[in-house]
Amino acid sequence: MKIIIASNILKNSFPHDCRFQDLSSVLEPGRPAKTDKPAILDDAIRVLNQLKNEAQELKETNEKLLEEIRSLKVVISNTHLTTTTVILSAVSALHGNMIPLFEYPNIVHQSE
Repeated sequence: MKIIIASNILKNSFPHDCRFQDLSSVLEPGRPAKTDKPAILDDAIRVLNQLKNEAQELKETNEKLLEEIRSLKVVISNTHLTTTTVILSAVSALHGNMIPLFEYPNIVHQSE
């Protein structure tokens, strides 16, 4: 009876030990797998916290880059309007119609 109970304990605990060793191998590739379960769990917690912090930093970087893209789109849009204003002013001068054009985006000036 004692042999059967001991055998069942070994059968039931072996897969869990393998899982812990697999986890240890994943957490620290290239190093021998640890067998101390508390140490493996500590490593897992450390790696998860590092990944959580890295994910937060990447999220913040992404938000900053998206804001910068929006800002650059505004600059490009305003540059386009300024360029259009300069071209219209030059064309007006060539045709003898001096139209006062100002650097106000989205405002079209008409000659009188």
